[in-house]
Amino acid sequence: MAQNIAKSLHESTVEELPPGEAPIISIFTGHYGSGKTEVAVNTAINMTSQYKENVLIDIDVVNPFYRSSELQSVLIDAGIHLIAPNFAFSNMDLPSLPPEIQGVFSKTGAHIVFDVGGDENGAKVLGVFNSYFKEHPYNMYLVINTRRHLTQTKEQVLDMIEQIEKTSRLKITHLVPNTNLGVETSIEHVLEGIEIGTQVSRETGIPIAFIGVLDTLISEELETLIKTEYDIDMITRPIKRYLTHWHGRS
Repeated sequence: MAQNIAKSLHESTVEELPPGEAPIISIFTGHYGSGKTEVAVNTAINMTSQYKENVLIDIDVVNPFYRSSELQSVLIDAGIHLIAPNFAFSNMDLPSLPPEIQGVFSKTGAHIVFDVGGDENGAKVLGVFNSYFKEHPYNMYLVINTRRHLTQTKEQVLDMIEQIEKTSRLKITHLVPNTNLGVETSIEHVLEGIEIGTQVSRETGIPIAFIGVLDTLISEELETLIKTEYDIDMITRPIKRYLTHWHGRS
């Protein structure tokens, strides 16, 4: 099974989808505290050189205090166009789809990153895009922090996957273990997240795309530990902290 997981790591991650006529769409979702905003922002910034246009769409209605829209100047400097509809303090049951967002689906050779909340309300917002995603291939990454409420066990993560897929009418295509406690994160926390992520992958058949690790923890020691423990070469991706008040809650 480990070999199957390892093989899946290299099949459909965003880096291996070449720019073409259709936009490349990457959706990052996860429960409050998963760190999915930092993962989404890091991915968008790291991929800018591979695409002629880069867009980050912040539609996180779940957590208005840790949004990628806070990083507008950072994203502009990186050459990323930010679209951030003001849904956060709205009492609307289901936000309408702004014309600016509709337009991204026609951008050729672009990388479009969606930052989406992971509870039922966040999934409802994703459901608005359902007809668009039927026409455009997408990768949907579930970012998992096993040190946060409701995603501490395999069973809780499985329940979350079921909830998101049912409400959004979209499929999770990849898992991203991103276990952290902010500046207090240890290698043991990272390994704990990989263990649960691997269990979920084995049960669902959803591959692990990469392991999110704080850039300050990336080391040869960690790479060796992962390879020794799981007998596979998992992709680790350094996550730089961009949110100034970040404590693992994005």
